[in-house]
Amino acid sequence: EGRLYAVYGKVYFDARLVALDAASGSRIWDVPLVGSMAASSLGDLGRGEARGLVASKSRVYVTRSGGGLDVFDAADGKAIGTIGKK
Repeated sequence: EGRLYAVYGKVYFDARLVALDAASGSRIWDVPLVGSMAASSLGDLGRGEARGLVASKSRVYVTRSGGGLDVFDAADGKAIGTIGKK
C-alpha cells in the first residue's frame, strides 16, 4: 500500500517503529516498541534488540533477540501483543 516500515533506536527499550509513505517519505505513524520506556513506566530491559521486521497488509511483526515476536496493527501502529518471551 505504498508504505515503508522501519525500527530505529539503539536498544530495544528505547526503540521505535515508524510507518512512512513510500512516495513522499512523510510519517504516517511513529510508535514506541512494546516494552519501551515510553510505553511503560518501568521499561523492560530484558527484551533484547529488535532483530527483524516483516509486514503484511494488516500487521507488522518485529522479532527481537530476547526470543519474542511483537505484533502491531499496520493501519495505526497500535501494539496488538507478543508471541513468545515477554
